[in-house]
Amino acid sequence: MGSKEALKYLLNIGIEAVIERNALLFSRLVTALAEISFVTVQDRGIQRCNIVTFSLTGHAPEKTKNHFSRSGINIYIMTKGSAIIDFAEKDIEWVVRVSPHYYNTENEIDRFIEVLKTL
Repeated sequence: MGSKEALKYLLNIGIEAVIERNALLFSRLVTALAEISFVTVQDRGIQRCNIVTFSLTGHAPEKTKNHFSRSGINIYIMTKGSAIIDFAEKDIEWVVRVSPHYYNTENEIDRFIEVLKTL
């Protein structure tokens, strides 16, 4: 039933509107991440989806997850075991993975960035 309602909601908004909204949020997030000295966005490709992965120089995965959790923000941590070849090629051990979607607000993206800066 939840999937049915989600599909109705999506079709009511319109797929093109969702694509446009997701692109706006993605751009806002990636642009802000690029301005933080200890962040490296790890995604590649010309056309990327709204799943954003980035590494943090000088920070530990569990501490990072807890920092966001205390602020009421859910993030996902991926470790090298999840993507051995990719992580070895990039010489990283772990990444933060976030996925803004059309229902998120610009203020939520900005708040995420502010919490990240306080890490």
